Amino acid sequence: MSTREEERDLLVNTREIPSALYLYVKKWTAQLAILIQHAVNEVDALRKVWEMETNLNSWLNFQEKNQKYPFQCPSPSLIHVVG
Repeated sequence: MSTREEERDLLVNTREIPSALYLYVKKWTAQLAILIQHAVNEVDALRKVWEMETNLNSWLNFQEKNQKYPFQCPSPSLIHVVG
């Protein structure tokens, strides 16, 4: 192989490497973006569940402090007086 052909082959191969590397990085960057989006969605769903649980606990604590359960049973003394 002549020096000229070697230079040409080296030049062609050198041009292909960045192109192939670019496509490889682009592919894996897209995959990473998808994984990050899934993780963000999962975290958002967990945050919403946590907020609902916190709101429910707050409501139950408030109801317990005020003893105003909508489903509260009458006190035993009231049952004794009536019955």
